Order: sequence, then C-alpha cells, then structure tokens
Amino acid sequence: HRRYTKRAMKHLFTQGFEIEAARYYGASFIPIALYFSRLSAKPYPVAAAGQGFMRRAMRMVCQLESHVPMPIGTSVLLRVRRQG
Repeated sequence: HRRYTKRAMKHLFTQGFEIEAARYYGASFIPIALYFSRLSAKPYPVAAAGQGFMRRAMRMVCQLESHVPMPIGTSVLLRVRRQG
C-alpha cells in the first residue's frame, strides 16, 4: 500500500501537467480504515457498502465531503490538465 500526502502527489504531476485542484477526501472514513487495517483481521466490507442502507449512508457522506475541504483524508484527489 502506498500512502501519499497532497504535496507528494502534486510532485508526481510537475512535468507536463497543470494542477487545477488538489484536496484530501475521505476524512469520515479514517476510523473505519484504521479499524480494518490495524485492529481487525477482516478485509474491508466493500461488497456490503454497495447495497441498501450502507450505500445510501456512503453516498451522503461522500456528497457532504465533496463540498467541504478536509485537512486530512483516506485519499488524495487531483484534477490535472495536460500541458501543450
């Protein structure tokens, strides 16, 4: 598993790209990620999150986070444009 900071991810796109936006995403999922990666011997419940209540809850959290920039997160999102 690789873990990137926003700065390190932006550095990967310095040659030939213009970075339009960079942000962390998934701050709400940090407790869940820590539980499954550090405390539990179980895999992430990806299939269960794609159905019913979990799907609706995940969608609501993702929609909220898409409007509120977070200082930390489980992912780094970049929007880049190829130069030239």
